[in-house]
Amino acid sequence: MFRAMRLLLARPSDFAWDQCAIVLFAVLFAASPLAVLAHGWFSTGSWFTGFLMAGSTVALLVLGRWRDFEIDTRDVIFCCLLAVIGISLALNGIGPNRNEFYLLLLTLAAYPAARLCSMHVSSGAFILVIAVLVAAGTLATIPWLIEQWSDPKHPKVAVFGVYDAAPAQFTMLLGFLLLSVTSRRLTPRWTILVAGLSAIPAFVFAACQVRFTFVAIAAAMLVAVGIAKQAQQRLYIIMILGVVSVAGFAGTAARWGTTKLFVEHAFESATTSLDSGCAQIDIRNSIDIRKQLYIEAFRLLARGEAFGIGFERFPTMSCIPGTQVHSAPLQVAIEFGPLAGVLFVILIAKCIGARLYWLGRINPEARFVVAGVVFATILSLAHGRVSREIPLFLLLGCAAAVSSRGHHCAMEWMRDALRGYSMPSDPWSFDVSKPAPSAGPAEREHAPSAF
Repeated sequence: MFRAMRLLLARPSDFAWDQCAIVLFAVLFAASPLAVLAHGWFSTGSWFTGFLMAGSTVALLVLGRWRDFEIDTRDVIFCCLLAVIGISLALNGIGPNRNEFYLLLLTLAAYPAARLCSMHVSSGAFILVIAVLVAAGTLATIPWLIEQWSDPKHPKVAVFGVYDAAPAQFTMLLGFLLLSVTSRRLTPRWTILVAGLSAIPAFVFAACQVRFTFVAIAAAMLVAVGIAKQAQQRLYIIMILGVVSVAGFAGTAARWGTTKLFVEHAFESATTSLDSGCAQIDIRNSIDIRKQLYIEAFRLLARGEAFGIGFERFPTMSCIPGTQVHSAPLQVAIEFGPLAGVLFVILIAKCIGARLYWLGRINPEARFVVAGVVFATILSLAHGRVSREIPLFLLLGCAAAVSSRGHHCAMEWMRDALRGYSMPSDPWSFDVSKPAPSAGPAEREHAPSAF
C-alpha cells in the first residue's frame, strides 16, 4: 500500500495514465461480451460495438509509450505477417463482407495497441474489470437459463433470447480471469475465495452447454501450474481448477436431458465418416459440421494458392453457406496463403516459447501472458475467426512487450531476491581465491551477511 502511495505521489500523471490504459485494455479485451450486455440491457446497436472497439484501440495507441519502444523478434514476425496479408488483400480484394474487413483491421491493430503499452496486464484494475463483467454475464444468463431449461428449441441457452454464443464468451472471460488471478501470489484465504466465487459462473455456463471452453480453461491452467515456481502455488492453482471442474460437471449433469443429446451427437460423429464432397450432414451436430468444414478447408489448402483464396471467401465455397472454417490458423492459411499461416503459427509459438516460459518463472505478467496465449490459441483452433481474435492479438502484443522488457524483469527479480542482504563497504576487500579466516565472537557480530 505504501509503495502504491509513493508511486501516486511521485508520478501522479504516469500512474493515472497507466490505470487509464489498463481499463481501456480490459474494455477492448472484453469488447464482445461487453457488447452483448449493452445490446441486451440498453438496446444499443452496432454503432456502439464499433465505437467501443475502434475508440479503445485508438486510445491505446495514443497512450502508447512510443519512445520506449525496443524492437523484438516477435515484432519482425508480425510485420512480415502484415505484409503477406496486405499482398493477399491487394490481389484478392477485401472480401464480400466489408464489416469483417473493418473488424480484421481492428484485430490486427490490437497487436501494436498492446505492444506499445507499458502497463501490467495482470494488475488489480484488469482483474476488477473482468470480474465485474463475468458477474454481470452470469446474472444476465441465469434468468434465460431457467426459462430455456427444458426448451428443445434452445439446447444452447440464448441470452436475451438472441445470443446463443454469449455463454461461451462469458466463459472465455472467466478463463482469463482465473489465469490472471492465479498468475499472482495466492494465499489459502484467496484460494478459497476465488474457488468459491468461480464455482457459480462455472455451474451456470456449463448448464448452458458450454463445453470446449472449459477444456481450454483446464489446459491453460495446467500450463500455469507448470510455470509456477513454488509447489504451494501449484497446489493452489490445482485446487481452484478442481473446484471449477466439479462445478462444470455439476452444471452439465443438471441439464442431463440436453447433455445426453450432445453426447449422442458426439458418439454418432465418432462412428461415422464424411466424404470429401458436399455430404449430407446433420446441421444440429456441431462436430459433424466442423468435420465437413475441415475437409473442405484442407481441400482448398491443397490448391496451393500462394496468397490464398481471398479474405472471407471460404464461406462462399463451403457446403455450409455462410459458415467460416472455425479455426483461425487454418483460415489464415487458406484465405491469405500458406506463408501467412506459417508466420501466424510461428508468432504464436514465439510468444509461448522458452524465453517467455523462463520469464514466467520470475514475473507474474509473463505467467499470465503465456497461459493466456495458450488459452486463446486453443479457443481459436475450434471457434476462431481471424477478424474476431482481438484477445489473442492483444496477448501476442503483450508477449512481445514482456519479452522486450525481459532484462528489466530479471533485474527486478534479482533486486527482490537480494533484498535483506547487506553489501560490504569495501567489495574489493573480498579475495575469493583464499579461504576466509575464521572470525572471532566480536568479528562474527559485525560480519556482513553471506550470499
